[in-house]
Amino acid sequence: MSRFVQFVATLFFIVSFQLSAADLSKNQVGQWLASYQAIQQWSANHQDELLALDAQTFFSGSNQDVTNTALYQSMLAVLAKYGFDSAPQWSQVGEQIMLAYGAIQQASVKEDFSKEIADIKNDPNMTAEQKEAMLQLLQTTQQLAERFATVSEADKLAVADYVEQITALAGR
Repeated sequence: MSRFVQFVATLFFIVSFQLSAADLSKNQVGQWLASYQAIQQWSANHQDELLALDAQTFFSGSNQDVTNTALYQSMLAVLAKYGFDSAPQWSQVGEQIMLAYGAIQQASVKEDFSKEIADIKNDPNMTAEQKEAMLQLLQTTQQLAERFATVSEADKLAVADYVEQITALAGR
């Protein structure tokens, strides 16, 4: 996994505990997509400094010692050019975009996999290791489907015009 993907994953993880977020606007989606490349470049330019830090503390903005550093302030300057006030705000918008994108792309994924889980558990032709691997995959898929089901229609509409751009971004 590239360091930048880890960086973005950390940002998304930080805000994933928020209970609710306002619906996305098309403007926010456009701003976030425009900012993505700039943040990727910023991250590459500061790779050594970022690797030396606790990423969760750095990107959550919850530690005064971190938020007052020149490095954090330089990241905020990049984000501000695209209309974002903080790293948590940027990552929250990014997470909402990716969840809405996933919901659009996986509209046909079902939420209930109980039959498939029972079939795997009862399959005499599978080893215990194969069953465990398949069950973990199904549980992850089910959890994603459940998260996709909670995406608001407004978020899906805001992201709909950007699906090709997001697909291209995800392919990098």
